[in-house]
Amino acid sequence: DQWEVAARYDDGRLYPWGNDFDAAKANTGEGESVGQTTAVGIYPAGMQPTLKLYDLSGNVWEWCRNKYSNLAMETADESGDSRALRGG
Repeated sequence: DQWEVAARYDDGRLYPWGNDFDAAKANTGEGESVGQTTAVGIYPAGMQPTLKLYDLSGNVWEWCRNKYSNLAMETADESGDSRALRGG
C-alpha cells in the first residue's frame, strides 16, 4: 500500500518526472531499454522530484501484500489467494 501511495502521489504530473512520456527516464521495455531489471537509480532523470523517489515508473512489477482488486485502492476480498501487482 505504501508503494502505491507514493507512486500515485498527485503533484499534477502524469509521470514521476513530468507530463510527457520519455523512455529514457524509466526502464519500460520501450525505446533503448536495457531489456532486464536494473538497480535503483539507474534512471536518475526519472526521479520524482517532490518526494525524491526513484523508479516509480518502469523496471519491475511490485508484488504487494494486499489482495488483488480490479480497482486501485479499493478494499479487496481478503478470502482469495491472488495478490496485487503494481507498477511495471
